[in-house]
Amino acid sequence: MSKAPLERGFEALTEKISRERGVSCGSYKDKCLKRRIAVRMRARGAHTYEDYGKILDHDAHEYQELLDALTINVTKFFRNAETWTALRPHLEALARRRPTLRVWSAGCASGEEPYTIAVLQSWAPRVSSTRPTSID
Repeated sequence: MSKAPLERGFEALTEKISRERGVSCGSYKDKCLKRRIAVRMRARGAHTYEDYGKILDHDAHEYQELLDALTINVTKFFRNAETWTALRPHLEALARRRPTLRVWSAGCASGEEPYTIAVLQSWAPRVSSTRPTSID
């Protein structure tokens, strides 16, 4: 059974975005991705994914607007608590083997994520030093 044209258009657009801008659209849930792309399509008056792809072909600034719409721009201490709950035992296990841990947090807006790691490390037994580092 073939996919509906709308779904094929969505897949073609996300493959284009991934190929041309290196954004892994497959890492997003389709519902979230469709919603965020739809916001940009409405802003530009595009009615189909194909129309929006043509806009992207001719407007590099629109690609930046789309990437801004796709990325998460939220930061806070212990954001996504389940992630930190899952990470904590791994940090503790590492701390038992090494007195100093070096952890890198990439793409954090204002530093809350690396400082959350520092807090987790400070709770771990036998960690002698913690110095959060990030690159935004």
